[in-house]
Amino acid sequence: MADGILTPAVSVTSAVAGIAVAKPSVLNQIVPISIVFLFALFFIQQFGTSRLALAFAPGMLLFTLLVAIYFKKGFPQSIMPLVPTLGWNRHI
Repeated sequence: MADGILTPAVSVTSAVAGIAVAKPSVLNQIVPISIVFLFALFFIQQFGTSRLALAFAPGMLLFTLLVAIYFKKGFPQSIMPLVPTLGWNRHI
């Protein structure tokens, strides 16, 4: 049960809560937004995880390319929070 239901629920809820940090007006809607995301993901999953992966692949490719481009340009402060291994600490 934990791998199939609990883990995605916690991941999506914490991601939506992260959005609430940037946009406080979403704070009271974290659970409903999370439920909508989870229903959408589980609905799409019935057509096969390969199709779900194809839906996310362009975004991940774009993210990877942007990080590579910014890395070559000296890694500006604006992209640092998007790279989990570096976070906010520029001295790593």
